Amino acid sequence: MNIKCDSAVSPVIGVLLMLVVTIIIAAVVSGFAGSIGGADSKVPQATIKAEYSQSGGMKIIHSGGDPMETKDIRIQLHPSSMIENAENWVSQIQKKYIYSSENSNFWVNPTTGTYNVGTFKAGDRVEISPTNCSGAVLQPEVWNYSGGRARSKVISNSTQIGKIFYLEFFTTNGKMIAKVPVTINP
Repeated sequence: MNIKCDSAVSPVIGVLLMLVVTIIIAAVVSGFAGSIGGADSKVPQATIKAEYSQSGGMKIIHSGGDPMETKDIRIQLHPSSMIENAENWVSQIQKKYIYSSENSNFWVNPTTGTYNVGTFKAGDRVEISPTNCSGAVLQPEVWNYSGGRARSKVISNSTQIGKIFYLEFFTTNGKMIAKVPVTINP
């Protein structure tokens, strides 16, 4: 008794189809891994250190990692939960107050708005003067209800010594580069 079945696909055709599917899957995976799948540009990675004293201002050091274009970063000050009456504020630091110790220039010319310093790279040190740290330039004023209704500066207030705030670096499209805890010193 011979049974003849003509409905089966040839084994050679089946192997070729599996091979084609495997090649297509490999091409898709390779495309996404190679960033042709529409991935965002690389976010810089940097190690930032910062020091703040009420009498000496703020010093920021880029101690390692990728260089950052000064026009492409945003720096802000954010209070920690240790700071009273300040849970809901974030203060963006204007680049015209950031002074480069290396080349004796402010990052941004306050008159023209042009950038004097193009990159912030490993080894660079910048500072913000005590005058610019103590005013509304760097920090908001918040209501202090404990001793009556008076406005007080947050990080330059002597009651905040020993507490911390965060210095945060972001790309201009909002991706975080670094977040540094900074202790308030006298």
